[in-house]
Amino acid sequence: MTEPSVRRAQDRAISRFFRLYLQPFHPYTTDLFERARLPANAVSSVEDLAKLPFLSKKDLLASPSAPDRFKKFILTPTPEALRRAWPFWRMIGVLAAKRKFRESFYPMLLTATTGRAAEPVSFIYARRDLDILSDAGRRLLDVFGLKYPDRVLSVFPYAPHLAFWQCCLAGFASDVFMVQSGGGKVMGTEGNLRMLDKLKPTTIVGVPSFVYHLLREALAAKLSLAQVRKVVLGAEKVPPGMKRKMISLLRESGAQDPLIFSTYAFTEAKKAWGECPTADPEVSSGYHLTPDLDLLQIADPVTGKILPPETPGEIVYTPLAGAGTLVYRYRTGDIAEGGITYRPCPHCGRDVPRLMGPISRVSNIKDLKLTKIKGTLVNLNNLAEILDDSEDLEEWQIEIRKKDNDPHEIDEVILYIAVRIGRPENEIAEKINRELRAACEITPNDTRILPLKEMVDRIRVETALKEVRILDLRPKT
Repeated sequence: MTEPSVRRAQDRAISRFFRLYLQPFHPYTTDLFERARLPANAVSSVEDLAKLPFLSKKDLLASPSAPDRFKKFILTPTPEALRRAWPFWRMIGVLAAKRKFRESFYPMLLTATTGRAAEPVSFIYARRDLDILSDAGRRLLDVFGLKYPDRVLSVFPYAPHLAFWQCCLAGFASDVFMVQSGGGKVMGTEGNLRMLDKLKPTTIVGVPSFVYHLLREALAAKLSLAQVRKVVLGAEKVPPGMKRKMISLLRESGAQDPLIFSTYAFTEAKKAWGECPTADPEVSSGYHLTPDLDLLQIADPVTGKILPPETPGEIVYTPLAGAGTLVYRYRTGDIAEGGITYRPCPHCGRDVPRLMGPISRVSNIKDLKLTKIKGTLVNLNNLAEILDDSEDLEEWQIEIRKKDNDPHEIDEVILYIAVRIGRPENEIAEKINRELRAACEITPNDTRILPLKEMVDRIRVETALKEVRILDLRPKT
């Protein structure tokens, strides 16, 4: 698909979606069109989206005056709204299958954001959304090259979280044998190691921190992982250094030429996208998108202007189908450094658009008051990349707090690390500090070396949905 053909198809899809579903049945959109005095067909192309404001997570958060604000974003077709919005000939089909049509909009599943940067927000799935999630999962496994007779061990935690449900429905849709262990929160490390030994999976799926922890423990327990060919990671970014360390652990446990895949997803999209195989962990194919199901755009993070292909900027999301909770022109707060490309993938040949990383969180850019004079913007994504890439570290955590716990004092950055066994701890700590100072112009106020077990507990590898890498303990203002 060329860029013009993709855009033509998306123009048709977005026109239909707004005219038939969003404008008449989506409370937020109905109110927006009325306030702005927009006609029902105001959005008939991708370009017309510029008439509408951007949305972000703050638009979904409850407030004292609007405790149920999230309900304004749930598609709710009523008989009265249907009669007003749809022509008679279209209503004939609804009347002929009234129950089936009605039930396709019933709430069936809830997921929620993780609440790291703000309060958790619930997202409702209807039958239509589950069908889309299954289709997106089938495409994901196709991109990964997974099919019968692959055996998959998923160590995603049981939770109302997109990663778990996307993985689960992907297995159902693709007829792939998949065991959901529930990760460390359910079976613990020992239980997952026993499952690895008994199931002998060809593929392991999970959150990067727990998968890395599991591979490290499997090597220590001298389990053979010779059958493991692929590892699929989700819910967190995966820098090349983390992929390299996982490949090293897998090879030491007997795996031959293992492949590591990364996925990109966010709760508001209600689906995930994945990379295809590349031989080099340093090279990403980009995330293969689903242009018939949704529109991803890249915007200037400051001005909001939509940018051309292969230009870095903030990822903006708009669905082209679905029900339940729906947001559009949604600013994710994620920056894609490679933008979106429409060139055929050089690794698998697919010609769908691809989202090109690295992808980093805007929320990881912190305003730190490191002196009494003024604040300094520090990009913690850069610090995280250096720490993840280090072959000398097993685990790490950055803690930000006020000096002497005084809210009027300067900020302090404390770095906690667990050094790999056999490496000179103090030398490694000094080396890491030099690298951070050279790359990010910041040196931690204190670097504390902890035993691996204590670090695993500290970042909550076995107990949290996502590991706690950046801990901001400053008083909220």
